Amino acid sequence: MATKKKPTSATPHKITRTVPARAASIDPPRVGELWPGQGGRYLGAIRGEQGQPDYHLVGLDHELKGAWGPTSKVPGALSDYDGLANTQAMAAAGSKLAKKVLGLNLHGHQDYYIAARQEARLGYVNGKGHFPAAWHWTSTQYEFLDGSAWIQSFGYGGQSTYRKSNECRAFVVRRIPIQ
Repeated sequence: MATKKKPTSATPHKITRTVPARAASIDPPRVGELWPGQGGRYLGAIRGEQGQPDYHLVGLDHELKGAWGPTSKVPGALSDYDGLANTQAMAAAGSKLAKKVLGLNLHGHQDYYIAARQEARLGYVNGKGHFPAAWHWTSTQYEFLDGSAWIQSFGYGGQSTYRKSNECRAFVVRRIPIQ
């Protein structure tokens, strides 16, 4: 919002701008491009759930494989959108893979997590060709079979379920709240 000051002899026709008293928003690069300083490739924006802020999703091309974790049902790891909450629930239930991901310290960031099912779908749609054409774990477990979780193909885009005890590559991301 621009406001004009009345010209004086010291400031003829000078316009001053009022800046809101909140942090400036971060301008992401084009979808699919590397985002300098943000630890990966920009995958797009996601609407926050249940009053949470919307956020930018950044995908990390990092070779990290392992079993999903406990083959029993993991409370709190069923969200199709909140991979951070899922990954935290996985780690609390003893998942070595989730603990590794939450412990990553890469590119100056320590807030990585395993993408939820819909975050991984966005990763495929907007990052196709930039991530290995392989199956990747999501952090969303399959609600109808305790021993399975969702996986995302970066080869052809499909999703399926896979036994949690099997080894697979994790799709690692981080989020940046939109202000």
